[in-house]
Amino acid sequence: MKNLLLTFAVFLVSLNLYSSDLLQPADTQNTFVFYVAHLFIPQFSSESFYSKRMFSVSISESNTIFDPVYFKNNEKNAVIDVETSCMSLLYSEKILYDIELYASISFIRHWSGFLDGPIENFHSLPVFGSGLPNGGREHVPRNEMSIYYESGGKNFNFTKSLFGITDPSFYIKKGFVLNKFGFYFSAAVKPAVGSKDFINSKTVDFGLSSGVDFRHDKIYLFGSAALVKYFGNGSFADELEQNKKYMSSVCIGGGYSISENTAVVAQFYIHSSIYDTGVKRLDLPTVCNTYAFRWRYCKSSVLQFDITEDTFTYATADICFNIKNETRF
Repeated sequence: MKNLLLTFAVFLVSLNLYSSDLLQPADTQNTFVFYVAHLFIPQFSSESFYSKRMFSVSISESNTIFDPVYFKNNEKNAVIDVETSCMSLLYSEKILYDIELYASISFIRHWSGFLDGPIENFHSLPVFGSGLPNGGREHVPRNEMSIYYESGGKNFNFTKSLFGITDPSFYIKKGFVLNKFGFYFSAAVKPAVGSKDFINSKTVDFGLSSGVDFRHDKIYLFGSAALVKYFGNGSFADELEQNKKYMSSVCIGGGYSISENTAVVAQFYIHSSIYDTGVKRLDLPTVCNTYAFRWRYCKSSVLQFDITEDTFTYATADICFNIKNETRF
């Protein structure tokens, strides 16, 4: 009888563990072409639900449009119309005292894309009455790429696809739990390895972050803050008036466990601008929302589907679709 009760208790604990590992931050990153090459520190969980190692692969497609008419009204000549495809690899391993080491790298392609039509059709659905604003898509051709910016007699112009491998990023994290509250601290660095425009930042980035979370039954709440410092001059720093050498960010969100194998997560993310162009939509903080669905399809693997949308500003992708697979071993 004692062995039976012990087995049942272990089973209940394992159910709670498997439920908890679904409730994680969705990890928002700004895929806007002027930011994607820089260091972004993930939104970590204070707890790690793997014994030794974790590996994830994520594939995203984001669509960005920055209204050229808005630029002209602000005495700038620019067009930002691009789609960004990204495949990111992340590996994590626990070392002494449950300290975790992470390494990540991404493959990025900026190109003309295919989402302009579906987005415009969605915005014009009758359910939205007179329709949602298209953010300037009506002023540019569908599914064509243009990354053009002119300021102070200097300019750059890209109309053909850009592809490359980002600089690697490295993180170290330590978390601990007190009752239902968890805390973590992390540090990160991204060296300057590559030299491709809008693929590699050409800066050495160093960052610190900390976070807190709360778990109770099926509910998960979390928040984090980060500060990243840039060393060196980034791509087209003079043209873009990149006068700020740091970026701060805050993320808050929550999740709910629908069942033993499914959960939903929503989070709100904001980061400061590194530019001082005189164009408010570039100079103001970037704000976006992420909505994720997480599904454990086997004991050691979780599949995540998420969508990130811009909220108040334009210095981020209009929309980003992402799918991620996490495997623990």
